[in-house]
Amino acid sequence: AIFGETPRMIEYFSELLGVDYKWDKYHQVVVREYVSGAMENTGAVVFGDFVYQTKRELIDDNNHSIIAHELFHHWFGNLVTCESWSNLPLNEAFANYSQYLWDEEFSGRDHADYVAEKEADGYFQSSKQMGYHDMIWFDYEDKEDMFDAHSYNKGGRILHMLRYYLGDDAFFEGLKKYLNDNAFQPVEIHHLRLAFEEVAGEDLNWFFEQWFLSAYHPKLDISQDFSEGKVTVKINQTQDLDLAPLYKLPMKIGVYANGKKESYEVVVDKNINSFTFDFEGELENIIVDEDRTLLGVFTHKKPREWYVHQYYNAPLYKDREKALTYGSRLQAPAGKQLILDALEDDFWYIRQLAISKLNKLGEDKKQDVFNYLKTIATSDENSQVRTATINAISSDFFKNEFEAKTRTMLIDAIEKDSSYLV
Repeated sequence: AIFGETPRMIEYFSELLGVDYKWDKYHQVVVREYVSGAMENTGAVVFGDFVYQTKRELIDDNNHSIIAHELFHHWFGNLVTCESWSNLPLNEAFANYSQYLWDEEFSGRDHADYVAEKEADGYFQSSKQMGYHDMIWFDYEDKEDMFDAHSYNKGGRILHMLRYYLGDDAFFEGLKKYLNDNAFQPVEIHHLRLAFEEVAGEDLNWFFEQWFLSAYHPKLDISQDFSEGKVTVKINQTQDLDLAPLYKLPMKIGVYANGKKESYEVVVDKNINSFTFDFEGELENIIVDEDRTLLGVFTHKKPREWYVHQYYNAPLYKDREKALTYGSRLQAPAGKQLILDALEDDFWYIRQLAISKLNKLGEDKKQDVFNYLKTIATSDENSQVRTATINAISSDFFKNEFEAKTRTMLIDAIEKDSSYLV
């Protein structure tokens, strides 16, 4: 069942890139005791036997990512091949980003952004342990060193930033030119840059230098001051400049005031940056990197009331996730209502996160919380959310006056829910 979307993937990637799948067949071969996850042999991809899952198993983890990843290599890696191990991101960054592109198409942007955030976290955690290096890395000791969270995770996030900087038309037209100009040839990173520059009509050395030919990532410390209809947003780059460059970061800043939003395009390119905007009425929120595309570690000091506002007014997954994380700490009715409203969010992870915050409602809301959980346990369409509900009920309610009802719910879940996680 996991291979069922493959024909649709081939069609989607061919149309998106403007370059047809070039090979005469596409076989997906499953083997036992495979040394790696999968390998993109042209026309005959090999997978480890972990991909063999029943339809019931796929309820909890329908992992399309690895299918998309190996398929996308048939453009990036097989049709156009990196000339050296140092240029491996030209293979693996694109395969990693294909997972975002397919998630966005198949499951929507919320899900794509959620998985992308996990990919970024993988880069942060791995690099903290293993060390930071340039993306195009000429000083590796062994070629296997290149197969790390830089070439994969960070590479995918860099391509996402470039896509949002150029816009979809120029980004995908640039990929089409890169693939057509270099078909069946080995390439290095400059072939990609030149293709994008010709399509976009601008120099992109600054982008490739700081992201592909340098190490580390930006760290931003964000704050704001406001009075009498003006707000000044301060953005300081605080990364260690012995490890990282001083970045040029084009971004949007959203200014919410008096029930309205204005978006401003700015460029952060100094250690200390300051931007002043006019507003009318009450200032309600400031959102830096409004498109939520930049890879980095950002600390933004702002009131918890603004996070509550953010949940209801900023649309993206990362907006709502941060809003729920920090807005739920507000010791006021609005903070508690935020948790309850998030239980009905359109995206499953936000609902799951809201369940973990229910204890903030207080002991006097115990019966109400139990009723919410009882409903979610049987009605939510996502098995991850139902699992979180069962965990919460088991740990908090399997006692006292709730014990009998909780036992009934658990037995019901065991007998009727098709999810193995539940």
